[in-house]
Amino acid sequence: MPVPTNRGTYGPYYEVLDRALDSQSGIRIECADKGSAFQYRVRIHAARTLDRELNKSSREPDDPSFGRSDYDNLIVRVRNNSGRWWVYIQPNTLPNNIEDLDNDTIQANSPRAKTRSPRIYEDAVSIHQPNPEPLRPQSRRLLRR
Repeated sequence: MPVPTNRGTYGPYYEVLDRALDSQSGIRIECADKGSAFQYRVRIHAARTLDRELNKSSREPDDPSFGRSDYDNLIVRVRNNSGRWWVYIQPNTLPNNIEDLDNDTIQANSPRAKTRSPRIYEDAVSIHQPNPEPLRPQSRRLLRR
């Protein structure tokens, strides 16, 4: 089912998005079931997309808001907590400690950089052994089942 393209249809969703923008940690909305929660998220994304399109049509291309929405900085997730379905709308915040990587840091943290000592099995039998021991009759019956 297609979603509406009229901004007035999304009035309640814009109110929720505005409330999420005003909140420091975000908000959550309880939904009746999983399907309702996912449909709510679709409507939130549609409202955000429509806002982007309206900003694109009402602004000049050199305007920083051209083709952008004030709601682009929000992350919308659906979560199930103890059998209750919630739509979380939270600001997309960056972690406090961000560092540029250099080659030494990449090499030191690479899983390939950690070498393992090879294990030697003296008793190991090669698959390519020329004359492997034949299977006992009892083992053959087990393989046929």
